[in-house]
Amino acid sequence: MIDGQAGSIHAFAGNDSTPATIIDLGRVLPIKRISTFSTSGSAAATFYVFDTLPGGSAANLPETLSVDPQLVAGFRTFATGSDDGTGRVAVDFQETSARYVMVAWTPSGPTSNFLVVEIAVLGPVTGSTLLALNRTSERSDDKNVHDSKDFKEIPGEAPLEEQPPAEGPPPSLPHTPPFVFIPRVTPTSF
Repeated sequence: MIDGQAGSIHAFAGNDSTPATIIDLGRVLPIKRISTFSTSGSAAATFYVFDTLPGGSAANLPETLSVDPQLVAGFRTFATGSDDGTGRVAVDFQETSARYVMVAWTPSGPTSNFLVVEIAVLGPVTGSTLLALNRTSERSDDKNVHDSKDFKEIPGEAPLEEQPPAEGPPPSLPHTPPFVFIPRVTPTSF
């Protein structure tokens, strides 16, 4: 789901009343925004964050994990968002740190085929990760390199004075002859 490819999707079972997924970020990281793109239609998404998985360790997790609805009810809701009909839900929030992010969708109507196309978990923008910034600077950016000829001072050389041209105008072309020469070519056999 987190692969940057809109062509890859995850389909939940038709009898899953609350489709949910848990994303392992690999280590505790600061997060500031979560965005999802799923089946178009009106749905609400609830986001949960935690540093450790409830009821198990990350070392021996199965590929599909079933979480008891009573356990989910005990989780602290971190953020919620609703779909405007396009399938996209995005939530900005105060920066927090977590290793696991859980997203649970609650479709507003019956759905037989709930699909998730993309989930993005974004961290804060810091000075060390900023790649481009539209800011003027007093220092050189190595694009304006002065040519050494610009500052070369030769002793005894003064500014140029007004001098007459060294050469006159170019000579004019010769007059055209009074006749026109047309060469005559005769065919020859080989």
